[in-house]
Amino acid sequence: MLSSSNRTKAAAVSTRSATEIWLVGQPLSSIDEIEPSQLPVSGLVLRRIYNEMKTNKATLAAACSIVADEVMSYWEKANISTTAKPHVVAKLKSLHQDHVSVSKNKQRRSSASQIGLETDFTLKMGQLFDIAHADWERKTFIHEDRQFLIDQREFESHYFGCVCS
Repeated sequence: MLSSSNRTKAAAVSTRSATEIWLVGQPLSSIDEIEPSQLPVSGLVLRRIYNEMKTNKATLAAACSIVADEVMSYWEKANISTTAKPHVVAKLKSLHQDHVSVSKNKQRRSSASQIGLETDFTLKMGQLFDIAHADWERKTFIHEDRQFLIDQREFESHYFGCVCS
């Protein structure tokens, strides 16, 4: 029979499958785990939000604020002007809400509409989390920086064009 201390230890240990988030993957402790030559994708930022909420017990608003700062710093490193932080936070909350909406009927796998929603959401997770300012082309003076964002956006469309075909 397990002693009370052994039961506590057994309950504290969590497996990867226990911490995995449906359609998203494992929570991500740092956004720095991506390649430095790429901007963050939606799946990565959603994994960061869930890490803040589950590991650090942050509210959705606090988690989105923390992740917004991290994502915006990546865009600043790329020297591309971004939209204001409140708009980035709103976009992060919307992304989280999309996941919650798709998750509501995850047990109904027989429904064609549910399967379609899951497929669309999965594709969205691989897309660039685009927070570029609406006037980014005019505000970005260095040609290489402009080309970098254009390449990031094109890579996404070519990549998913191959997957969907």
